[in-house]
Amino acid sequence: MKVFVYFNLHKKCWSIRAKEGSENGRVLSHAKYVSIANAYAKVSEAGRQRVIKEQTKNVHAGIVGDLIGCVGDMTAAGQRAGLYSEEESSHIFNVDNMEIITYNPYKSANFLIRNTEKPVPDEMERVVMKDKPFATTFNV
Repeated sequence: MKVFVYFNLHKKCWSIRAKEGSENGRVLSHAKYVSIANAYAKVSEAGRQRVIKEQTKNVHAGIVGDLIGCVGDMTAAGQRAGLYSEEESSHIFNVDNMEIITYNPYKSANFLIRNTEKPVPDEMERVVMKDKPFATTFNV
């Protein structure tokens, strides 16, 4: 299932919103861990400019991809979509050999690879979100 994942400032967790199907646009889960495949970073420039102008955070950036699994509380929409919470120890949340990616709307219009500060590639094989979003190794 194609999803949009963003950090929820109020709940201090990752929110997973459906991008397709009968639950399109609805939040499926408030998760501690999320793993997605075939991912790309999405930033709304208009939303970013609003953050800069108003100095108030809003949901305008996140990661889009195919949901592999998550650990968290399913909403009613998530339950209707057939989602369930994985085990925290599952291999799908392994971040070995992954790069940390970051996003700061005041510094850049892009998600960046933390160690190099280069923009993340257009396509990422897999992204795991725990304390920070991690992305698989890629050529930059």
